[in-house]
Amino acid sequence: MFIILFIVGSIFTLIGLLFFKKYSYYKKHGNMIRGSVIGIEEYTSRSGSNNSRSTYYAPIIEFPFEGKSYLFKDGGSSNGLSKYKIGQSVKLLSHPKGPEYIFLPGGVNKIS
Repeated sequence: MFIILFIVGSIFTLIGLLFFKKYSYYKKHGNMIRGSVIGIEEYTSRSGSNNSRSTYYAPIIEFPFEGKSYLFKDGGSSNGLSKYKIGQSVKLLSHPKGPEYIFLPGGVNKIS
């Protein structure tokens, strides 16, 4: 039983370290820009043996990069409706490599 708890704890620690590494990279090499929430996407996930459903909300954010407008959709969370509102201005970290390198501090950061 102890070994299972150790393995699970190690996995969560590794995931946390990877998120911190990504955030640190963008903080060091990226530029802080502002985007605007233009929509909220709702989706339902099924999991487990009893097929339980969970509803998630992902903000769709429009942001500028080198004079053009781009869209970014965060990975979503169960509290997305209360965390983001349409028209809300949000801070993003943008890497100079291109518009596909966007990081939303505090978000899930899944690029679609």
